Amino acid sequence: MAESYVANVVVAGSNPVTRSIYKQMKKTTYKTGDTVKIKCLAGKAIPHVHVRLLKKHVIKKRKFGKTEYPGYIGWDAELINKNEIIMLKKRYQIPFHYPNDTKTFVFDDEIIYKIN
Repeated sequence: MAESYVANVVVAGSNPVTRSIYKQMKKTTYKTGDTVKIKCLAGKAIPHVHVRLLKKHVIKKRKFGKTEYPGYIGWDAELINKNEIIMLKKRYQIPFHYPNDTKTFVFDDEIIYKIN
């Protein structure tokens, strides 16, 4: 995909479904429109960023042939801080463009805490 999803761009080559194999699906208290701080699964080098949650996706466990994929919970989100977007683009070459191209996908496990 050519879209700038943090899960696909930062963690190149990993399948988002298989990343959370050992994690249990849990119920969350986050709602559409919440502003949260997230960590990047690519490592500690990339700093935490602020996003606004747009749409929740709950994917249940599935099986295709002999391969079984665990379920996961994730969110469509958008980066909200202009300085963070510019920093991700300049330092880490993540192709975000403020203000038009700031959409991303966030797994529930990446959320650190909710901002009031």
